[in-house]
Parts: sequence; structure tokens; C-alpha cells
Amino acid sequence: MIEQEKPEASSQKPEGTPGVSSSGSWLLAPGFFHKLNPFGPIFEKELRVASRRKRNHLLRVLYLLALFLILMFAYLSMRTTGNDSVAARMERQNQLGQVFFACFGMFCAIAMGLIGPVLTCTAVSSERLHKTLHVLLMTPITSWQIISGKLCSRLLIAFLLLGLSLPVLALVRLLGGVEIGQMFAVMAMCTTTAIFAGAVGLFFSTFLNRAYGVLLLSYATLLFLYLFLPFVSALMIESSGGIGNRQWFMTLITAVNPFFAIGLMTTVGRFGFSVQWVWNVVLHLGAAGLLVTWSAIILRRLARKEGGEVTGPPSSTLPAFPVAMPSETAAPLPIAPQAIPATRISRSVDDNPVLWREVRRPLIGKKSLQVACGVLVVLLLLISYMAMASSNDLGQWEAQIGYAFVFNGLLWLVVSVISATAIAQEKESDTWTLLLATPLSARQIVLGKFVGLVRRLLWPFALIALHFVIFALCGLISWSAVACVLWIMISFNSVWLALGLYLSLRCKKVTFAVIVNLLVPIFFYAVVPLLGAIWGEIVEGPYRERYAEAVLYYLPYFYLGNVIEGLRVSGWNDVWLPSESYTRYPPEVLLGYLLACSVVYVVITSLILAYTVSRFNRIVGRAEQREPLVPKREAARLLARYA
Repeated sequence: MIEQEKPEASSQKPEGTPGVSSSGSWLLAPGFFHKLNPFGPIFEKELRVASRRKRNHLLRVLYLLALFLILMFAYLSMRTTGNDSVAARMERQNQLGQVFFACFGMFCAIAMGLIGPVLTCTAVSSERLHKTLHVLLMTPITSWQIISGKLCSRLLIAFLLLGLSLPVLALVRLLGGVEIGQMFAVMAMCTTTAIFAGAVGLFFSTFLNRAYGVLLLSYATLLFLYLFLPFVSALMIESSGGIGNRQWFMTLITAVNPFFAIGLMTTVGRFGFSVQWVWNVVLHLGAAGLLVTWSAIILRRLARKEGGEVTGPPSSTLPAFPVAMPSETAAPLPIAPQAIPATRISRSVDDNPVLWREVRRPLIGKKSLQVACGVLVVLLLLISYMAMASSNDLGQWEAQIGYAFVFNGLLWLVVSVISATAIAQEKESDTWTLLLATPLSARQIVLGKFVGLVRRLLWPFALIALHFVIFALCGLISWSAVACVLWIMISFNSVWLALGLYLSLRCKKVTFAVIVNLLVPIFFYAVVPLLGAIWGEIVEGPYRERYAEAVLYYLPYFYLGNVIEGLRVSGWNDVWLPSESYTRYPPEVLLGYLLACSVVYVVITSLILAYTVSRFNRIVGRAEQREPLVPKREAARLLARYA
């Protein structure tokens, strides 16, 4: 008898039985790595969407172009034509490598601080505006995976920019003068700066719906941490006059401020100055981790709120009326007289409801936030006054030039952000389609939005005006200088208000509109003089500095400084103007240039608004209105006539 072969037990192993096979096929099981991925599917989804956006490619081109121009100017300013020895050429080569490294470090750090909040300002608020957040919260995806996936996918764009600029470090290493440890430290601080800035924007995006509010709060937080606190601390320590306090301050500031640390490392750090860059990296990573955790907790509470059961009113609140049966005829119940609620008498809408709506919209929605922001701004101003007074600088007229520069920069930032989100924010919500469906004309919509933006900027401008009025009453600045400073801030920033409104209409996304509206003034105020300086170094003429100084004729900061310096309380003094002869001119000449330049700015603003109105229907794809609407008064007259 032939015995039948029995199959081996190992070959009859049922499918799905746990165990490690020799081939390790369990590693290839579908969904295995997805379960181990701490970011979840949100990271993959956001990464695919970001890779298809054209604005990310444009951002890379602009980033590399700006870095290239800065390095070219550094190279042209350090070149020599003499026949030096080999040792002298090697020394200049090392110096050029150090200058390249300093330009690279500061440029990357500033760019990461500016780009980080822009990339994450709509991370969570966009889901809320598109009505998809509640659907996302009902999925098995955890709040940590949502927050971390959003953050890491958005920050990959910033990391890619840093990766594209790495060849500069290879060039620096080839030139010499910089150690590898310093390169690693600068790259680590730039990376953690991007992570922290992105985490700040993501944190404010979890509980704010408007992108401009997230951006303004994010930039205000970064400016407070990186500029205001070091400035006030430096003034306090300078007034104390202790050398030990200065050493302690330098050590502390390099551990918490990446810009200061990179500046010291790329200048005096290579000569043995101790920079606490390790603590800088650790503190920024820790702060970013706390913000991400806090954002996840806020999102988890929101998920619990979305998933809560909706209960009806308690039985005690139900009316105790007798219910009549179908076979019965219930007697009519007496109707108790009810008090008519008092209605608020408001202004008439008339024939422009957009204008009526926009002028009633505040810069900050909630009253509590308005009061908190107002108190915080006043408190910061008082702290700066105390710090300036401790070093005996508050009584000097030069201090008002610094305040004018800071106020104009902050006003430009607010104007650029809120104007670029005026219409783009409605595009991302459900109100834009309803607005286009109305028979309102393009002029009514555009001018209503513009006037509404001006209305929202009244209280920041009023606070700036109050500052200069107080110091004018104290006799530190003349009233003519106050009038000129306020007029400069109004006229020069009006262009970016109109341009932001046009970009908000033209661009589909809020983020791209804000980026472009921030880059345009940076181009005219920083890139254009840089191009002029490069051209002056190339031509090597006797007046090569004039090409870079030509930007001063339309630069607001040039007029702010000269107006405060020339129009003093004690008397008007001559001021310097860019010309072939380095001479000073009477302030009347400066006022003439200021008046002409401000009029040009106002004219450009009017042209941008007129162009936006003329192209409105074509941009939004709406047909032209053939017959204008009947005005309200005419409609009332016709109704009374034919009634």
C-alpha cells in the first residue's frame, strides 16, 4: 500500500495568521506604513495639492532671484582690479566667502520668518470656511494628525527653498573663511525659525477665520519677540551700565533670537565669540511643539463640540397649553399682549449696500478683542517710552524719526494684508457668489470695499497721530513736521491699499494675493536700489552711487527722516538731498519734492481703482449691466404716482 503524502503543517498556515515570514511580506501589507505615519493622510493630501500650485513655483524663482542679486552686489562691491600677490588674493577670497555666508544666513532667516506665517495662515481656517472641518473631525483621523499634517506639508515649501539655496554654501566652502560647523548652525537656526513661524500661524488659524487676522497676529507676535523685547532690554541694560549685565544679555539674546545669533555668528562669531545656537534651536523646537500641542487640544475640543448630541429644550420650558383632541373644539386662547422689542435706528442703506456694510465692519470683530488689542498696544508704547527715557533718548528729536519709521512700517504691513484679503476672503466663502448675483455695479462694489478698508484703518492711524500730537505738545517735534509725517503715511500707503484690492480681485487665493502685495513694495523699495547699486558697480562711473540713491525720491522713509530733521521746533534747517554735489538744501525744496511725490502716489492710486472698476466684470465673468437701476427716490416717486 502506498502511503499518501501529507501536506506539511507550515504550508497550510491560514491566511492572516500573525507571524513573520521569511520574505517579510507583512511589511508590504496595505496600510501598514499609513498606520505608523504620525501625520496621517492629511500630510499626503496637502503635499499633493501643494505640488500642483503654480504660485509655489513662482515663489521659488523669486526667492532664488533675490538671493542671487544680493550675492552679486556683494561680489561686485568687493572686487579689485589691482595686481596683488597670491597671499592678498587668498585673503580677499576668504573675505568674500565670509561676506557670502553673512548675506546667505541673514537672507534665509528673514525669508523664513516672513514666509512661515503666510504658508500656514489658512491651514485650519480654510477648512472652516469651506464647511469641511466638521466632516474632517468625524473621520478616524486624530487631531494631532490633522495639525501635524497641515504644518509639515506647508513647511515643506519653506524647507525646499532652503534646499535650493544650499549650493551657495558649497560656493562659500570653496572660497574658504567659514567652518562647516558654522554652516550647520546657520542652517539649523533657519530651519527652526521657519518651524516656529509656521507654528505661530497655525496656532492662530485654529480659532480665527480670517486670513488677514491670522497674518497680522502672527507678524505682531514675531515682531514683539524678535525686535521689541531685544530693543527694550538693550536700552534697560545700557542705562544700568554694567559690563556683566551686557555679557549676560549677549548670551541670552543669542539663545532666543535667531536673527541676532546669525548676525553675530557670521560677523564676529568666527573670531571666537560664543553664540548659543544649540539652545536657540532647542528653544524654538520646544516652543513650536507647545504651539502645535495647544492647537491640537483646541481642535480636539472643537471635535467634541461637533460630535455632541443636540438635545431639545427641557420640559419645563414647554408651554402648558391644553391640547385639543380632534373630536373637541378648543376655545380660542386669549393672546397676551407682548412688548415690542426696541429696534436700533441705523443709517439708510440707500442704493449702495456694499458701502453701508463695509463701513460698519470693524478691523477686529469681537469687542473683547478690540479692547484687549487697544490696551496691549498702549501698554507696549508706554513700555517703549519708559525704556527710551531710562537711556535719556526720549527727549531727543532723533527718537521721533525711529518712531516714524516703525509706525510707517507697521501701517504698511496692516494695509498690505487687509487689502489683499478684502475680496479674496469672500471668494473662499459663500458670500462672493451671492454678491455677484446682485445687480450692483462694479463701481459700487470696488469703491465700497475701498472706503470700508479706509474705515477699518482709522483707529490705527488715530493712535499714530495721537503719539505725534503728544510729543508736539511737549515741544519735541513741530506741528508742521507732524502734518507732513501724517500726510506721508496716508498718501504713500494709499497705493498699496488700492493695489491690494485689485490683487484680491485678481487672485483666487488669499495667500497668493498677500504674498504679491507684500513683494511689490519690497521690489520697489529694496530690489530697485539693489539693481541700481549693481549697475553702478558695473559701469564704474564717477557718480555710480547716484543709481542707487535715485530710489530716495519716492521712498517714504527718506521724507520721514528729513521732515523731522529739517522742520524743527527751534527753526527750519537745511536737509540733504541726493544730487551730484553733496550739498544741503533748504527745507522748502524738500517740501516741493514731497508734494510732487505724494501727488504722484495719489494719482497712481486713482488709476489703479479706475482700472479695477473697468476690468471688474471681465475678471469675474459677469455680463455688463445694460440698464442702470432706478434710484431709490425715483422709485418712490413713481410708486406714489401710479399707486
